Amino acid sequence: MIGSLSSKDIEHFLQESTYGHLGYFNGSEVTVLPINFVKMEKTILIHTYEGEKLSAIRDYPNVCLQVEKIHNPII
Repeated sequence: MIGSLSSKDIEHFLQESTYGHLGYFNGSEVTVLPINFVKMEKTILIHTYEGEKLSAIRDYPNVCLQVEKIHNPII
């Protein structure tokens, strides 16, 4: 079912989620990578090391985050 989320629902969903996909542009192509994140107040934090991804994000700071809710993670 496709529907809309209220601002309150979005906030709750982001607070409860930790996994998604980060999309970014490196100047020649778009890359989408799995990523863990945490939402703190109005900021979404990710952890990464110096490298191509971080350099690209600094050069082209418009990124997107697709968030997933995993019901039964395989451990």
